[in-house]
Amino acid sequence: MVLLLFSINTFAANDTTEIIIIHTNDMHSKIDNFAKFASFVDSFKNNYEHVFVISAGDIFTGNPIADQYEKRGWPIIDLMNQIPYDLTCIGNHEFDYGQKDLNYLTENSNFPYICANIEITDEAELY
Repeated sequence: MVLLLFSINTFAANDTTEIIIIHTNDMHSKIDNFAKFASFVDSFKNNYEHVFVISAGDIFTGNPIADQYEKRGWPIIDLMNQIPYDLTCIGNHEFDYGQKDLNYLTENSNFPYICANIEITDEAELY
C-alpha cells in the first residue's frame, strides 16, 4: 500500500479552506495495516474539517484472506467502508475476480468508483 498525504489551501476572496487528501494506491488487498491506517485517518478527521480518503485503484488481489473469501474481495471493501473511503478509481486488478464479482463489490461499497477509460458495450456485464 502506498500512502500519500496532500494538503491543499484554496483561496476565495477573504476565505481560506484547507483540504486534506489521504491517498492510497495499489493496496492489493493488504489488510494487515488497516487498523493503523484507520487510526491515522481518524487523527486527521478529528483535527481538520475537510478530509478526503481516496484510492487510485488496484485494491484487489494479493492477500489469501481477500482472494479466497466466499465473496472474493469483500474483506477489503468492508475495511474501506469502515474507514470510510470517499472514492476509488478502477484499476486493472479490479477485474481479477470477473465482472459479476466486481458488480457485487461496487454495489456493496459505500463509496463511488470512477474511471475514464472503460468502454461499456452491450456484451459487458458491468452496469
